[in-house]
Amino acid sequence: MTNSAQKLDARPEKQVKRICVLLTILSCMLVLSYTHDIPFDNAASRYATIDSLAHHQSFNIAKSPFAKFTVDKIFTKDGQLSTKPPLLSTLVALVYKGYTKITGRTLHSHPHQSLYLLNLLVGLGSTLFLLFYAYRVMILWTKDLSLRVAGFTILALGYLGFSYATTLNNHTPAAAALFAAFFYIYRKRLGDKSSRCHMAFAGLLMGFAMAFDHGAALLSLGFVGYLFLLDRQQCINIVLPAALLPLLANSCLNYYATGTWLPIQIQPELYATAQNYWNSQQQHLIDAIEPPKWRYTLHFLIGHHGIFSFTPVFLFALPTLFLNLKNRSQDFNEALVVSMSLCGMLTYYILRTHNYGGICIGARWFILIMPMLVLFALRFAEKYSKPHMRRLFWLSIAISVYNSVQGMKSPWQLSAWYDYFAAWNWT
Repeated sequence: MTNSAQKLDARPEKQVKRICVLLTILSCMLVLSYTHDIPFDNAASRYATIDSLAHHQSFNIAKSPFAKFTVDKIFTKDGQLSTKPPLLSTLVALVYKGYTKITGRTLHSHPHQSLYLLNLLVGLGSTLFLLFYAYRVMILWTKDLSLRVAGFTILALGYLGFSYATTLNNHTPAAAALFAAFFYIYRKRLGDKSSRCHMAFAGLLMGFAMAFDHGAALLSLGFVGYLFLLDRQQCINIVLPAALLPLLANSCLNYYATGTWLPIQIQPELYATAQNYWNSQQQHLIDAIEPPKWRYTLHFLIGHHGIFSFTPVFLFALPTLFLNLKNRSQDFNEALVVSMSLCGMLTYYILRTHNYGGICIGARWFILIMPMLVLFALRFAEKYSKPHMRRLFWLSIAISVYNSVQGMKSPWQLSAWYDYFAAWNWT
């Protein structure tokens, strides 16, 4: 092939790269524009921990002014504790401590500026990290350049994790960490001789994801099993020890805060006092309802907190997952991991919860698996590439982007979807 022919072949690839860069810039601009500087209920629990660690060297949030803004806390004989996994809050507290020493500004003296920067640190940082690996995964996943752009568009602008990037949360960084880990594992499956450092990094990412968001355990365990089949020695000797490090750190922080190694969420006795919101008559709005499980399931899938109503492009992933499992095609292992994780998460949250994740938009507990659903939606578009199907596919992306950008404005409130169903008394 001549040099001129090679340059012509490279032009479409460069165009895709430029489009992805422009989408990244747009994504960053939206996050910068919509990032919040006020303490919402859920995030306030983490702000209280960050404040207490930085200024009082304690997990006791009773003295923090942010404690009064949140119900995500427990009362103990010594004070109050956030119910959120402690590792993410501790890491942000370390950064915040450095910020206060350099600038002299604190959450007390400059609350709006400090909150904005902390939200930006986690939200924008997670978004850029995800998009860096999204571009690399798309190159490995599909040769169709238009679908690489489609997949990148969804992750840059059109999925629920992007909506929550405007506020301090654990779901967006967990999703980014898991998708980055998948990149290294999938690249190994395609024949790349991944270095020990890369596999150790993949293990660390899965460990951080599980420490930040305990719901990441199913997908992480699926990835570990997937890797075990590829390279048993690297999995046992490198990936598993690396994954255990963040989990051990999180357990140590739990022990320091509560005197036990277990997460607060799985210790119901800690919620037993009458003062606790979750064990009293104080629960209101969506926290107070007990819908029938069939209705709860429906709203989680296609209702007011629906995975597929908020991001309809994910509907295209379902037939692809089913066909991959049925036909044992080339993506069978990936489809098995994603399908089992999704079904396991649905089963757990439907049986063990009743409030859809509280006063929030969308099915936020499922953010961490959504980037994987994007990949199987792309597989559908690859197989069914007729013009009318492609138009429907891009229309679903446009709706997903619209919903996601609208959600950025205030992810910690009930959506218009909920108001619609409530008007019909069907919540």
